[in-house]
Amino acid sequence: MILFKNAHAIAKNNRPLTDYMWLCDIDRAKNIDIGSTYTNEKAAGDFIHSIAETERMKTVNLTEKNPFFSFMMDGSTDVSGDEQETMYIRSALKGVVTERFLNMSTPNSTRSQDLLEHVTSVLQKNNIDKSRLIAMGSDGASNMTGVRSGLSTLLKEHVSPEIINIHCFCHRLELAFRDVVKKSKLYDKLMTLLIGLYYFYKKSYKNKQGLKTSIEAMKKGIFPTKVTGTRWLPHLYRGMFAFTKTYNALEAHLSTASHGNAKGEGLLKLMCDKQLMAFVLFLQDALEPAIRLSLKLQRPEGTLSDSLCWVESTIELLSEKKGKVWE
Repeated sequence: MILFKNAHAIAKNNRPLTDYMWLCDIDRAKNIDIGSTYTNEKAAGDFIHSIAETERMKTVNLTEKNPFFSFMMDGSTDVSGDEQETMYIRSALKGVVTERFLNMSTPNSTRSQDLLEHVTSVLQKNNIDKSRLIAMGSDGASNMTGVRSGLSTLLKEHVSPEIINIHCFCHRLELAFRDVVKKSKLYDKLMTLLIGLYYFYKKSYKNKQGLKTSIEAMKKGIFPTKVTGTRWLPHLYRGMFAFTKTYNALEAHLSTASHGNAKGEGLLKLMCDKQLMAFVLFLQDALEPAIRLSLKLQRPEGTLSDSLCWVESTIELLSEKKGKVWE
C-alpha cells in the first residue's frame, strides 16, 4: 500500500519516476519494511498504470449506470508539440453531478472529421455506448462548434440529431468581457503596464531585489503576478490586486530604477497616468462580481439552473454598481 501511495504521489504531482526511488529511501529511513522487489522505476510505472486503469474503469462503470451522459473535450500541445485532446465524461447519478477524466490521446489532426473519428474511437475503446450521448461541451472553437462542419454538427449527423452543443460558459464570459474592452485605449495601456511589470521583475534579479527592499520598507505589497493564462479573468483580477496593493513600493523602486533604465522609465510614466489609475480602480470594482461568477461557473458540480441563477445575480450586482460610484 505504501508503494502504491508513493507511485500515486509521483503521478499526481507530475514528478519524474526517479523521485519514486527517493520516496522509497525516505520510507526505509523511517524503518518501514518495503522490501527491494518493487522499489525501481519499472515497478513505479506498473503501479501508475494499474491506478490509471482502475480509475478508468470507475468512469466506464459510472456511464453504464446512467441512461445518458455528455462529454467535454479540449486540446493542448505537449512538450514535443503534438496535439493532445483531453476528454471528460459528465453525468448525474441520483441527482449528483459527476465529472471524471476519461482519456488523453493524439488525434490525426484537429480537423472536425478527425476529431469525430477520435471521439468515436475513444468511446468504442472504453465500451461506452455512444447512442446514450446527449451533449458535448467545448471552448467554442470553429472546429468544435461550427454550424457547417464542426464536431458538434458531425455528431448530430452521425450519432443523434438531439445532441446539445454547449459553449463553455466561462469562455463566453471571457469573450463578452473582451468585446466590451477591446476598443478601449486605457485597457490596452493597462495590459501593457501589468505585463511589463511582471516581466520587468521576473527577468531581472537586480530589479526583483530592489522591489523586495521597497516592499520591506513600505511593509506592504506583493510581487507582480502574471495577468494572462487559461482562466483569464481571475488572472487579470489578481494582477490588478497585486498592482494596487504594491503601488507605493513599485513607484518608489521605479523612481530610482528609471534613471538608467528606459523600460523602467516607461512603466513609471504609465503608473503616473491619472486616467489609467482611475480606470484600474473602476475595472477592479466592476470585475469583482464577474470574477466570482467565473469561479462559480468552473465548479464541476454546477448545473444549468445553478449557472442561470449565478448569472442573474451577477447582472443584478453590476446593475447596482452602474452610475453610483463611477458616474
